[in-house]
Amino acid sequence: MARKNELKMKIFGVLFGLIFLAGSGFQAIKMLEVTPDQSLAKAESLMLANKLPEALAEAEQGAAKAPKDERFWVLQANLQLKMGSPEKALPLFEKALSINPNSVLAHESVAVIYANKRDWVQAEKHLQAALKVENKNGVAHNNLGVIYLEQKQPAKAEAAFQKAIEVDPRNGDSYRNLGALYRQQGDRAKSDKYLMNYLKLFPKAPDAEEIRAVLRKSMQSEASQKPDPQS
Repeated sequence: MARKNELKMKIFGVLFGLIFLAGSGFQAIKMLEVTPDQSLAKAESLMLANKLPEALAEAEQGAAKAPKDERFWVLQANLQLKMGSPEKALPLFEKALSINPNSVLAHESVAVIYANKRDWVQAEKHLQAALKVENKNGVAHNNLGVIYLEQKQPAKAEAAFQKAIEVDPRNGDSYRNLGALYRQQGDRAKSDKYLMNYLKLFPKAPDAEEIRAVLRKSMQSEASQKPDPQS
């Protein structure tokens, strides 16, 4: 399963085999039962084709046949999120976690749902759980930093953003978030440094022009404060 709620598709061919009928003197050709992997691949294919209701129906059928396979519950939850129903997605993710408490994707997704509900305690709990399994997860460290900021814990937020960059030097969100944090704290030099690093990594980011404007204003302010050498 891939991150940010995007699932890799793997197509399996339909299998046919000869089924021997007990007590009979002949053979009949019968299609073998669809495997969980095949069912999952079909649901994912439908999702990628933006056929969300059909994908959900396939995922539900897969879960009914393989209720201990958390992938079907995660897929159902992701589909509910795509259809704009986080309240329906949450119990599905929780079902997946009851099967596999170490599902990083499920923990991260549940954390986002709780964060959107402004339940910072539950959001932090699930991000910490994800990081116990996968400590070199830049996205989770960055999101944890945001949660700390919302809880008025800037020192912890700074450490989380720095950790995100340490494990993933191309984590643009953390450069930008550190730039914003240092600006709030009045440290313009540090702020400019991280915002410029962000632009070096992502010069065509959607907010690139806005950040360039902030940096130009910062440089103009700094220049105006320098003493005139001719005065």
